[in-house]
Amino acid sequence: MITHRERQKLQQIRLQVYGAVPRVVCKGLCTAACGPLFMSMLEAKQIEAVSGKAPHVTEDGTCGHLVAGRCSVYEHRPTVCRMYGAADGQMVCPHGCEPQRRLTKPEATVLAATAEKLGGGRAVSIGGLEYLERRVAEMHGSD
Repeated sequence: MITHRERQKLQQIRLQVYGAVPRVVCKGLCTAACGPLFMSMLEAKQIEAVSGKAPHVTEDGTCGHLVAGRCSVYEHRPTVCRMYGAADGQMVCPHGCEPQRRLTKPEATVLAATAEKLGGGRAVSIGGLEYLERRVAEMHGSD
């Protein structure tokens, strides 16, 4: 069991991680990239606490917290969502949303690993397996 002081320290470090990710002004055009989700257990619990719903994906594989094409838990979104559009490589927004500056792959790796460690030491997949199983079943059924 962690103490209140330790919990406060973890929260402070998590906010530093979040603050290290450059802001991206989102046009709301990439909602298809919002899922399946990977986040720490701490991030999943935080989202459930503020929204009343556990993180989940919809039938089409997108985040269940998307409302009218926007994130309904934006201020509490997990690290991976914060990094989308801000990090080099596969996380560059295809719709031209640009960050204040782009994270390098090493920077993104350090931030993701730190968030994972703070959140319980492992990332959880929200809906990934279930969505992929449905897609495979759909493909198999179309033969």
